[in-house]
This record gives sequence, structure tokens and C-alpha cells, in this order.
Amino acid sequence: MVRSCDPNDILGPEGYGDERFVSVNDELGYTIRFENDPELAEGPAQVVLITQDLSEHLNPLSFRLGAFGFADYVFEVPAGMASYNTRIDLRDSLNIYLDVVGGVNVSNNQIFWLFTSVDPGTGATPDDPFTGFLAVNDSTGVGEGFVTYSIYPESESSTGDIIFAEASIIFDVNEPIITPEIFNTIDALPPSSEMDELAEFQFASQINLSWAAVDDEGGS
Repeated sequence: MVRSCDPNDILGPEGYGDERFVSVNDELGYTIRFENDPELAEGPAQVVLITQDLSEHLNPLSFRLGAFGFADYVFEVPAGMASYNTRIDLRDSLNIYLDVVGGVNVSNNQIFWLFTSVDPGTGATPDDPFTGFLAVNDSTGVGEGFVTYSIYPESESSTGDIIFAEASIIFDVNEPIITPEIFNTIDALPPSSEMDELAEFQFASQINLSWAAVDDEGGS
């Protein structure tokens, strides 16, 4: 039974310009989307593992989980959570429980989500290969899913440092599928400007103003 996916992409902050500049102080929001590809899959997915190695220019301690979902389901994670696990009761619709675990492993700088279908009768993954939480996709999007998270850059990052992001998605026991890589460029320092001082009293009808503005080299 082939189960695979066509990962649409990983979406990150738009940023500014061709370099997709973001501030070193910005909270960066990401979405990882995945699909049970109807051209490759012959049945629903029972287990999906999503991982992403974080860029060295991101602070893993600032990682926070966001909403996740699939098909018509959307689930909110309580605010401020860096790790989360829950069991979702889908017996009425899919005749399964769905165990969801998400979090960050700071020792290897990796974030992860694990979706596991559970047979209510046995407590194990279903024996029936046509029972699982993520159906083969169709025009209604029944086989599409997503996860979201937010994270901050490392505070000591420099202007020009590039944040790369790509995720790995494993459906059941298939080989990992890698999403397309995206990037953002850090602008570490804001621009500054200074206006030349004027005399306290001005008697002319026109006043010439002059000022200077500077930004760190390579920034936005």
C-alpha cells in the first residue's frame, strides 16, 4: 500500500525586498502544509511525522506551537506552548483516536509533530489499511493538512545572516519527502537619522533643512 504526499510548501514570513528581510526582533510565523497525493497514495495515512531542523540563526527556546489541522478540522494549541500532546476523539467520523505530539528538541535543534491513528479497540495503529486520519486527497481538500509555529531569530544574529527553512514529512513507513526550501535575511539594526540643528529663531520665509540617515551595511 503506497502512501505518500506532495508537500505544497513551507510558508514563512514574506519579508522585504528580494532578500526577504526580517528584523532580528521579529516574531516569525511559519506554516508547513502537506497532502496525501492522489497520484501516489492508495489509502489514507495512519501516521505522519513532520520534522524541521532549525537554522542556527533561530532561537529554539523561543519556539511556540500554533494551530494545526487536516481536511475540515482545525485545532488550536493553547498560547505559549513549546510542547503539546493530546488525543483527539474521531470515532464518530473516522472510527479512530488521533494522538498528536508536537514540540522542540533543543539538544539537536529540531522541531517535530507526530500524528498517530489509534484503533479504539486495540490501542494500536489500525490493522485495516483503509483506516487512517488523512484520506487520499480530492478536490475538497480532504487529504490536506498543516501545522504552524512561531519563533524568534537569535538576538546576536548579524545583518545578512540567512534563515533557511525546509521540512521533512514521512507518511507511515515511506521515505522522507522534503519540502521546498525557503529563506529570509536578517536585518539586525534599524536605520537612524539625524537632522542638523537650526537656530532657535528663524526670520526667513523659507528654511533649509538638512539631515543624514545611515543603516548598517547590507541591511534593508
